[in-house]
Amino acid sequence: MEETVTSKLALVKDIVDSSLTAVAAMDDKGWTKKEKHRNRSSTFVKEIADAFRNKYPDKDGYRVLSRACESDKKEFKVNELLFDITVCSVHSTSSKKRDIDLIYLGDVEWIIESELEDGNYREPLTDFNKFVLGNSKNKLFVGSTRNDNPFLLETLSKPAQYCNGDIFTAIVPHPRTWKITTPKADIYSYEYTTCKWIKL
Repeated sequence: MEETVTSKLALVKDIVDSSLTAVAAMDDKGWTKKEKHRNRSSTFVKEIADAFRNKYPDKDGYRVLSRACESDKKEFKVNELLFDITVCSVHSTSSKKRDIDLIYLGDVEWIIESELEDGNYREPLTDFNKFVLGNSKNKLFVGSTRNDNPFLLETLSKPAQYCNGDIFTAIVPHPRTWKITTPKADIYSYEYTTCKWIKL
């Protein structure tokens, strides 16, 4: 059954919020504040990837490629492709070597990028630009901002109009605050007809 934008918004909200909660409850790694924040960010992306692995398991013909997971490196030679997380179906074709198949990508369900630097919109825009290159059914960008969500969303709406598929943005607090208050995400979907972001 085809998922609706509403159901995808709910899925994104559940995955992002549960990942934030999991990371906030973990012990910090690193000596400096910067190291701790960076480690929180990378663990957060890993939690999101793991949640998508539960939603799209290998047994159903999917792979979730991400930097922290090396299970697909033997076949793809890398942990991640162009994006922080790629959720896709995989297929095989025979090679010239006996008993060795070549693996290739089929449908791309989700591509996900994360950039949690607040106040500097060059980095988020650079990562979001990759979505224009991505042939996926769904795209999720996870970003961070202090108080100016509208400016970030307006900035991201410029390349969004050149994408395809359903696009979602999750805006989360900066990792520095995750131990202070319970972190929650604001979730938006992009509406092509108005070139606007619609909040869940």
